[in-house]
Formats: sequence, C-alpha cells, structure tokens
Amino acid sequence: MHKYELVNTFTIFALTTLFILWRPQGINESIPALCGALLLIVAGVVQFSDVLEIFKLVSGPSITIISTIVICIVLESKGVFWGVAVNLAN
Repeated sequence: MHKYELVNTFTIFALTTLFILWRPQGINESIPALCGALLLIVAGVVQFSDVLEIFKLVSGPSITIISTIVICIVLESKGVFWGVAVNLAN
C-alpha cells in the first residue's frame, strides 16, 4: 500500500467515524458509512470485486437476521409473547 493510500484510508475512516458519532442534523448513521465506503471505492483503496465478494459472504446471515426481526415484530403485534408470559406466570 502506497503512502497516499494509507493517508487517504485513515482520513476517510476518521471523517466517517466523526460523522457517525456527531450525526449532524440527526442524520442516520448509515449515510456517513455509505459515503465513507463510496469514497474508499472511488479512491481506489477498495476494489469493486472485493465489495461483491463481501456481499456474497454476508448476504445469507443478513437475510436470516432481517427475517428473524420481521418474525418477532409480527409475533409481537399478534400478542404471542404476552400470551406466553401469562401462561408462564400461571
């Protein structure tokens, strides 16, 4: 890694972290993270093929986590957890 790439990487990381913690005007944390990732790709620090490889690795677990959250929301809206808690208390 060349010196300018190292400086770019640390600068982008520091700015991304600063904006995630600062959250100017209450923006979501995902916006600075996405901007930081795009800057790393544009700067040439991360290759687009690496991004595709990462998506392949994390797509399965991500879908599992999102599905679990959706199931929990549906069960909570139907009162399943409350019913189980009442039955356990009895």
